[in-house]
Amino acid sequence: LVYLAILTTLSFAQNICNTPVITIEQLPPHLHRGFNKWFSKYINIFNVSILATPDDPDSKVTHAGNVLAQYLDNDGDGCSDNDVVLSHMIRQRATLVSF
Repeated sequence: LVYLAILTTLSFAQNICNTPVITIEQLPPHLHRGFNKWFSKYINIFNVSILATPDDPDSKVTHAGNVLAQYLDNDGDGCSDNDVVLSHMIRQRATLVSF
């Protein structure tokens, strides 16, 4: 039964493969409402958002992007190392914020 539960969980995991490009962008429209009062900088790493204030130095924001990318893809092959963890983060709308 446990084995079946693990297989079921794995079948819903999405295999996300794309080497993240760490570039700071403006907030996308789906995040703009409500967040634009505090945040103006945005990075997307494997569909996980990083938000930062206008006062955060770009070097700090890109560093956060690199750390998150290495956390999710430690071997650097462009694919998330644990798709179950990443899928859960995406479903829960995990967001790294910097003040």
